[in-house]
Amino acid sequence: EYLERLIESGTTGAPTQTAPPGDPEEPSIHGLFIELGHTLGKRTAELHLALATPSGDPAFEPEPLGAGDLAAWGQRVRKERNATLEQLMAVRSALPESLQPLIDTILGSINAMEEVITRATDLAPAGQKIRHHGDFHLGQVLLSNYDFYIIDFEGEPARPLAERRQKHSPLRDVAGLIRSIDYAGSNALARNRTGGHGDPDQARTVVTLWKREVVESYVSAYAQTIGDAPLY
Repeated sequence: EYLERLIESGTTGAPTQTAPPGDPEEPSIHGLFIELGHTLGKRTAELHLALATPSGDPAFEPEPLGAGDLAAWGQRVRKERNATLEQLMAVRSALPESLQPLIDTILGSINAMEEVITRATDLAPAGQKIRHHGDFHLGQVLLSNYDFYIIDFEGEPARPLAERRQKHSPLRDVAGLIRSIDYAGSNALARNRTGGHGDPDQARTVVTLWKREVVESYVSAYAQTIGDAPLY
């Protein structure tokens, strides 16, 4: 709703160019969300540090991340990629013609996707795998007095329980939250297209700047809080 209001008001969110050289940098209009992103990054790291604390319980004990883990994760991503592309191919002809060039681009990107997966699975194993949230997004945090409570630790409900209990890199949670921020921005753009408010290019500028600043604040706070912990 905040992004929608900015789009409708015609504000881009970009710094103005009117300040003389040498003046302090103009603060971002997204300052509140940058601060919230920082707090959430810190709380995410604190969650992972807590889950990585040795307890003597094998189900929660952190374990070294090995080459076999990377290979297995790569195969899982390939399987999900292939299933997604097959579904997209099956419904392509039923979707609006305006979408079909984009769909063809996605379907033609399988080699690029494979390159990303291979680059990740070929990394030298390092760090630890732990029990983690497993379904981490903005809908799993409650904002209270400018701080966050993290809720709902059941993992992705659609996946088998044994899979939800598996240990993984905690960065999976970080990626999930970043994706959720991106989704929030994309949702604002979609609703703007439906409502017809503002210039589409300017709307994309608003959302792009917001996403970049919030994500940078979130990731920076996460890394700072994790520090030299072996799980990262």
